[in-house]
Amino acid sequence: MRFSHSFVAAALCSPLALAQVTFTSSNFPSLGAPAAIAAGDLDLDGDKDLATAHPALDTVAANRNLAAGAAWANAPLFGYAAGSRPVELVVDNLDTTSSRPDIAVVLQGSNRVSIHHASGAWPGFLAPQVVVVGAAPLEAVTFDVDMDNDRDIAVICQNPSSVYVLRNTAGVFAVAAIVPLNVSPHSIDTANFNLFGGPDLVVTGSAGGAFAEVLINTTVGPVTFAPNQMFPCDLRPFGVCTGDFNGDGYMDIATDNAAFSTVSVLLNNPAALAGTTVGFVRTDYPLAPGVIVGPSTEVECGDFDCDGDVDLAVTVNSSNRVALLWNSGAGVYSAPTFAAAPLGCGDLVASEFTNDGWIDLATGNVTSNDVTILDNDLTATLCPHTMIGGISDGFGAALPFGPEDTCPNPAVVAWSGLATRDFDGPMACGSGVIHAFVNLPADIKSARLTMRMRADCVTSPNDRFMLGWDGVNATMVFGQPMTFMTSSAWTMGTFGGVGLDLGALPGGTSLLQKMALDGRLDILIGDDTTVDSMILTFETCGNSNVGMNLSTSPLIWGTTVTWNVSGAPNAPPGAVAFLIGPAVGPGPTVPGGDLCLLAPSLLAIVPTTLAGSASFSLTLPWMPFPPCVTLSNQAVGWDGTATVYEHSNTWTSQFFD
Repeated sequence: MRFSHSFVAAALCSPLALAQVTFTSSNFPSLGAPAAIAAGDLDLDGDKDLATAHPALDTVAANRNLAAGAAWANAPLFGYAAGSRPVELVVDNLDTTSSRPDIAVVLQGSNRVSIHHASGAWPGFLAPQVVVVGAAPLEAVTFDVDMDNDRDIAVICQNPSSVYVLRNTAGVFAVAAIVPLNVSPHSIDTANFNLFGGPDLVVTGSAGGAFAEVLINTTVGPVTFAPNQMFPCDLRPFGVCTGDFNGDGYMDIATDNAAFSTVSVLLNNPAALAGTTVGFVRTDYPLAPGVIVGPSTEVECGDFDCDGDVDLAVTVNSSNRVALLWNSGAGVYSAPTFAAAPLGCGDLVASEFTNDGWIDLATGNVTSNDVTILDNDLTATLCPHTMIGGISDGFGAALPFGPEDTCPNPAVVAWSGLATRDFDGPMACGSGVIHAFVNLPADIKSARLTMRMRADCVTSPNDRFMLGWDGVNATMVFGQPMTFMTSSAWTMGTFGGVGLDLGALPGGTSLLQKMALDGRLDILIGDDTTVDSMILTFETCGNSNVGMNLSTSPLIWGTTVTWNVSGAPNAPPGAVAFLIGPAVGPGPTVPGGDLCLLAPSLLAIVPTTLAGSASFSLTLPWMPFPPCVTLSNQAVGWDGTATVYEHSNTWTSQFFD
């Protein structure tokens, strides 16, 4: 059990990891019969710990990660009245009183959710807040139902079959909606299935047959959902997870089914989207073709082999193993391989426990009273890169590494209906801002977009921020009002910053696979906005050699600044391209104040020495007044075949506008 089963931080990596990876299993003691587990950095020491629920003991415990997954320590955390039966728990930041994550526990015996807010240093928690829900609550998930930047809770209850939505108001929870279900529920997850509004819900269960029941979020003010939509799956679906399985930008569903030991994959069908109506195409996969391997209990999504798509992991508790189903890249899965787990392995969580960059697994084992950490054995190198609007990172470009900011997709311009400009072009009221990062690699593991903006003209509620482009179905993959994106009033003259994890956007959407497939990221911002900076930072998996380093002497006006590279290809015929820019200088006066206009970048190609070093110097002008400044710099090295060897990036931005 976890704060969200959705795989929204897909690990998209290089072709080097095409082979199916193996896992090394290690068992660690827990309290009796851990029926549910959830991962999170409970003690805020930089690694993921486990919270475990023990219904027979009316106890929740913590299993702390002490040595990168190699040593764990367990101890009771919360005790409840006899018969409370904690059967599920989630770990998430549910308030702002502490940077440590909080814990919400489903108490099946007393029909309550107990919310424990972290306070101070580990293991401090405030007295719990208790919310009464329906009879026989079973599972929970956290999501932002009303898109107000905090985490709400959805709980499935069995008598009567329903979803209770607990709305978060400054860390205080109250039941905001009760949604009747058609199925007798067993599992719940969240994702944005129709690419509009807030995150939706999917519940698995039985109702004469077996179904994934989808609830499309229509919340505007009061919490509401469209009429429930039913999609068949194989019999007795126990678990559910969501992710973009075929890389089309739309979230899909997987269920593990206990009756015949299968996994049902339901691919989102964009052609069926019409407002709040969605559609899915189902395929069933046996856990062991022709062999019944026993009931499954939980399914998790993750790119375990780092090949750029979402794989599936399923616990098979009667067979002492975890089944791994490998994605071919199109949402089609091969026959599974297996990793060892103790008898009685039940609940399953995917996270990074060993701090090596790869997704591991953990199981709670109700028979052996312990937890198992399955350490992902993948070996590869993570390489960080930064692309700054107006400067090339060189991916897929010929010498001299022509610019990354090209004309946006014509379909974006046509669809927007706005007069548009690139973000570093002249500002004009009523014009939309469009920018495209192109030549992106196909092995992105994580990505983050940061921007600094200002509202320069009269604003309106229609001003929106949108990412990605789905040219087939004429919709942006992600879009929200500017006021929500900047978390502040968006009125003329105000400033705002945007920082987005592109693998875990609000609403449960990931753009990583789409960026990898298209090789680009399109950005469209509604009118009346000036963008001062636009930076895309991402990690790749083993794409570049390791070791090139770029350093810069202090940036002081009127002095000579030197950029130095070490670890580059040896000369002859190695070389380094220094990309320095945008230009420095005062910005012209525009409505709302001065604007940093980004001039063309300076490119200098310098041969490297036999030691693999190179340097370039530039005298900065003396500025007698506070300037409008944006300085960015990076270096790209290559060998005699003009093959990109390495990227090393630093950037400095100063704004006085």
